[in-house]
Amino acid sequence: MIDGNGVSTTTEECPAVKLDSILAAAIDLFDRLGYEKVTVEDVATRAHVSKKTLYKKYDDKRGLLGAIAATFADQFGKHVDAFSGRHHDPEIERLCTDVGGGGGQVGN
Repeated sequence: MIDGNGVSTTTEECPAVKLDSILAAAIDLFDRLGYEKVTVEDVATRAHVSKKTLYKKYDDKRGLLGAIAATFADQFGKHVDAFSGRHHDPEIERLCTDVGGGGGQVGN
């Protein structure tokens, strides 16, 4: 389980929990300090994982940023799908299709 600070509250962490804590730590540090000032070691320390654990999943700080962007894009897409699935107004469907990059029906 992850607390409000992105820190695991369990003693035995599964890989998904470690991944969540790493990305949460990176997001927090990049936001507060700026991408350029944050090191991979800073992220590992904040996430309470070793640098070795972090480097098993990410090649470098750029890889962390890419994972954050991919996570946000995935979440945004899910929100667009959920939103568009509730509305049948043609303009809403067109907008969601345009934003979501889909060429056909919204939510497909």
